[in-house]
Amino acid sequence: MNTQEILETLNKDGVGQGITLFEGPKDPALVIPADRLVGVCEHLKSAPSLQFDQCILVTGTHMTEIRDKKTKEVTRAEGIEVIYHVRSLRHRALVALKVHLSLEDPRVSSVASIWPAADWHERETYDMVGVVFEGHPNLKRILLPQDWEGFPLRKDYEFPKEYRGISLEVDPPWPQQ
Repeated sequence: MNTQEILETLNKDGVGQGITLFEGPKDPALVIPADRLVGVCEHLKSAPSLQFDQCILVTGTHMTEIRDKKTKEVTRAEGIEVIYHVRSLRHRALVALKVHLSLEDPRVSSVASIWPAADWHERETYDMVGVVFEGHPNLKRILLPQDWEGFPLRKDYEFPKEYRGISLEVDPPWPQQ
C-alpha cells in the first residue's frame, strides 16, 4: 500500500477532505490540515483496511515544503512543519503525514492518545522546535532543562553564551596571563 493508495482509501472512507498528496524530492507524504489531524489519525489506526497501529516518529522542522501544482517545483516557505511517520504492521505499509503550522503560534492536537509512542516524540518536538501539542498528557521539556530559553532547532535560535554561570562557548578564549 503506497501513499497514493492510502489517500484513495481515506477519500473512499469519507475522511480525506482537505488532505493532499505531497510528492517531494524524497518521500511522498499526506498533508493534513491541523484541525483534522486527530480524526484522520484515529481513522488510520482503526479502519480495518488501514490499521496504522504504530507511530514510529514525530518531528518538526522550521520550514514547510510546498510543491507547485503546475511546475512540480518544490519550494520552502517560512513556517513550522510537523511530520509523523506511522506504520501498519498488518499491511506492511508506512506513511508520512505532514501538518503545516504558523511560525508565530505553532499548535496542533496531540496524537499521544492514539499512539502512546508519540508521547516522547511530541515532547522532543516541543523541546527542540517549540510546537505546542494541545491535549498532551505531560508536555514539558525532555532533553533540555525546564528553564532553558528558546528552541534550538529553529533557524532564528541564538545559542546562549552561558547557562547558570557555566560557559557554553565551544572554543572559549584562553585565559590571559
